[in-house]
This record gives sequence, C-alpha cells and structure tokens, in this order.
Amino acid sequence: MTLGSQTDFVLHHTAVPLLILRLSILRAGDPRTCTLKTDTVFERILYLTDFSEDAAKCIPFIGWINAAKPKSLIIMHVQDTRRLWSSTQEEIAAFNEKDAGRLAELKEHFAASGYVRIITELVTGNAINEILSVAETFQPTLIVMGATGRTGTINALLGGVSEAVVHKSKAHVLVVR
Repeated sequence: MTLGSQTDFVLHHTAVPLLILRLSILRAGDPRTCTLKTDTVFERILYLTDFSEDAAKCIPFIGWINAAKPKSLIIMHVQDTRRLWSSTQEEIAAFNEKDAGRLAELKEHFAASGYVRIITELVTGNAINEILSVAETFQPTLIVMGATGRTGTINALLGGVSEAVVHKSKAHVLVVR
C-alpha cells in the first residue's frame, strides 16, 4: 500500500481528524479508474487504544460510526514490550489487569451505545507488529486511532505507531487528533 505524497503531507500537517480511504486501481496505467478497496467503510471497525488523550478522542467518532450499523467492533490495546523491558512479571500482570478493566469499560460503553458484536483484544509485544497482525486476521474495513499516544511528544503531529499503521495497513484509517 502506498500513501500519496499529498495525503502524507495532509496527514502530518492537519490538526483535525483525517479519514484516509484506500483505493484500488481498476485498470492498470489509468489512475482515474479507481474504486474503494472495500465495499463498505464501516463494516468491521478496529479501534486502537493506549488509553491516552488522543485515543479517548476517538470514542465519539466510534459512537457516530454506529449509525452505519457495523457488523463488529474490536477494541485493541497492546502492552508494548519496548516500554516494558524493565518491568517485572508482577508489574506486567498488574498492567494487564488494569488494562483489561479499561477494555471492559470501553466494551460496556460501546454496547450501551448500540454496538452488538464487540471484541476486546489485549496483547503483549511490539505494538506495530501486533496491530498489523490483528488487522491481517480481523481484516477491518476501518482502523480508528489517535494521532499520537502516551509517548508522543508535544511537537509530534503523528506518533510512530500511528505512522506505521497508516502506511502499512490495508484498511481505511481514521486518524483522530
């Protein structure tokens, strides 16, 4: 999947949410003959959360998307091993327990807003690899995520995980700022 230079520029410079739609070329050599990569944009939603402020900004958008009657919503959090390298097994277990509770609260919230099929996914590993792996299995039609996470700097307009997911995933992506 390639991201056009104009899309990449807007992605890095906009201060508002941005929906990136993936297109397929229907006829080789003629970029004017395109179609959406999926039949529907809002069929299977993958919401990535690290419980940061930017991730929380996605919640109203996911509520709004429910009007399109998606078939499923998966809420995913990754315990990123790059941040946990100095943590003990007991500390990691405590993080997992806390974050499993947070995922359960999000699931309840979205169930109350009308989502029918909600799956929560808590995994440990490299965030980028784990997200792309779940995306490959789940095959979301839309990935919803914040622009920067807990480790984002104040001047960063796009976090490293967000950057990688936008560039490497096959799904449409909604980046919320």
